[in-house]
Amino acid sequence: MSSIARLLMPFCFFLVPAVEAAEQPSLEPAPYAGPAAGTVITWGDVGSNDNPKSTTIDEPDGMELRYTRENGENVKYYLFCLTCAPPATFDKEEYGKLFPLKVGNSVSFEREWRGTTYRTRMSVLRTERVQTPSGSYDTFVVRRNSERAQGGWRGEATFWYAPEVRWNIRYTFSDIYGRHVDRHVIRISPPSQ
Repeated sequence: MSSIARLLMPFCFFLVPAVEAAEQPSLEPAPYAGPAAGTVITWGDVGSNDNPKSTTIDEPDGMELRYTRENGENVKYYLFCLTCAPPATFDKEEYGKLFPLKVGNSVSFEREWRGTTYRTRMSVLRTERVQTPSGSYDTFVVRRNSERAQGGWRGEATFWYAPEVRWNIRYTFSDIYGRHVDRHVIRISPPSQ
């Protein structure tokens, strides 16, 4: 390195645009919880808010959360794992060790879904403050990696879970076949009184 370069190096940071890091809030560990029954959550595509879809939260059954899509379809759901709900079977005890959510928690288990075995790993990566059209939220960022045990398919999903809402306020999904989803909450309507 030339002597001129060594002299100028301490001042080069002025020439490089700053990259803003996501704010990482301090969050208390979050227990397993879903929103109050009757809450309506409307999702849209990140970047455009196109393709809005609403879901109405129903009464849970233990850890099995339930909601109704706007087309009337009833859906059963486990946080961060739609395909863990019946007819799937999986190790609920191992899954439960992810909670209360805190950075560093991680679980691995197999699940059977429609005759196929999948290996699943879920990890709480970090906390992050996220802005959506419905507001700004402190979240736990949870990554789920899944693969077909017999090979041939792998996918990854990331969820931004907001303890104050008790739901994911953003999620992304991609797999080896090129499918990609990036959605966030555009509106949250509390239950009618």
